[in-house]
Amino acid sequence: MKRKYYLLIFTAMVLYSFYANLQFRLHLSKGFTKRFIPLSENKCMESEKIYFKPDMEQVSLQFGDSPLGPATTTSSRHRSQQSQSHFKQPCGKLHLRPELVIIVAFVSWTLWSELENCCNATGRLIVTQENTQIGHVFNYESKEKKTITVNEDIFQMLPKKSPFPKKPIKQCAVVGNGGILYKSSCGSEIDQADFVFRLNLPPLIPEEDTGRKTDVVSANPSILEHKFQSLTEKRKPFIDKINTYGAALILMSAFSYTGNTAIAFRVLHSLEDVGLNEKVIFFHPEYIKNLHLYWTKRGIQVKRLSSGFILANAALELCEKVKLYGFWPFSKDLNGNEITHHYYDNVLPNTRLHSMPDEFFYFVQMNTHRSVYLKVGNC
Repeated sequence: MKRKYYLLIFTAMVLYSFYANLQFRLHLSKGFTKRFIPLSENKCMESEKIYFKPDMEQVSLQFGDSPLGPATTTSSRHRSQQSQSHFKQPCGKLHLRPELVIIVAFVSWTLWSELENCCNATGRLIVTQENTQIGHVFNYESKEKKTITVNEDIFQMLPKKSPFPKKPIKQCAVVGNGGILYKSSCGSEIDQADFVFRLNLPPLIPEEDTGRKTDVVSANPSILEHKFQSLTEKRKPFIDKINTYGAALILMSAFSYTGNTAIAFRVLHSLEDVGLNEKVIFFHPEYIKNLHLYWTKRGIQVKRLSSGFILANAALELCEKVKLYGFWPFSKDLNGNEITHHYYDNVLPNTRLHSMPDEFFYFVQMNTHRSVYLKVGNC
C-alpha cells in the first residue's frame, strides 16, 4: 500500500514538473513585449508578469501562471520615465515553496539540456583542431554565401583542444558593461568566482566595482577598428591593454563577417610577436548560428545576438552556477537615477543588430527559474 502511495505522489510530481516546463516554454515562445518602469527605494516594478524588489540581495521575480505565483500585466514595452505615482505597492520578498523546488530544478535542467543539444558550448563554442580539419569550409555567420576554407596556416592558429574543462566549472561570473555596474561594489564578489567572462575589452576601473579577475574577454573587431586602428599602425597601446587582463584568453568573432577575419588574425599575430602565444581563440560560427536559431524560435528577433547574451548562454552549459553582473539596458537605475549605458561611457548599442531589452527580459526569466543569478543592485 505504501509503495502505491509513494508511486502516486511521484507521478503527480513528474506531471506537475512537465506542466511547469510547458509554462516556461510558453513564456519563452511569446517573449516579452511589455513596458519597463524605473524603480525607487522600497518600491516594486510592474512589467508584464514581473515584480522587482530593489533592496533584496538578488532580484525577486514573479511570473503569472508559473509556480512562483500571480502578477499583473501592462501595455507595450518601452523605456518609461513616468512619475512616482505609477509605482505599485511593495511586493515583498519571494520564497519558493519547498514542494516546487523540484519543478524549478527540472525547468532549469531542461534549459541546460536544450542548449547542450542545440549548441554544445563544451565542444563547439570555439574553433579547435579537435572539431575542425584542414579543408573544412566555414560559412560566414552573417553571410551564408560567403565561405572560408581552413588551410594549414589557419589550422595552426587554432588551439589543439577546447580550453574549457569537460567537467562543469563550479561558479562563473559573466560581467556585462552596463552603467548599473558603476558604484555597485561588486568587484570583490566577481573576483571570488572560479571563472570570469568579460565583454569587449572593458576597462577594469574602478576595481571595487568591476573586479580584476578575467579568464576570457571578448574583443569585438569594431572596437579594434575604432580604438586601435585595426592594428595597422602602433600596436603597443593594444598590447598594453591586453596585458591588463593577465593570462586571460581573447575571444574573437573571426568568422562572423568577412571583414573580421583579417583583423582577428592580425590580433593573433601581433600577440605572438611579443611572446603571447596561444592567447587568441575564435568563436565557432556554427555555435553562434545554432544559438541564434534556438532563441529566434523563442521570440528574440534580432540580426545578431550580443556577445554578452552569447557568453551567458555558453556559461549555462559550462558552469554549475552562473552569476550575471552589469546587465541593465535601461537609462535609469533601480532608484530612478539616470545612468550611462556603459559604466565607462554612454555609447549606445547598434539597435539594427541587437535588442538588449529583449535579451534582458530572458535573463529575468532565467533568474526566476534559478538558471542564472541576475545581479542588478549593489553587492
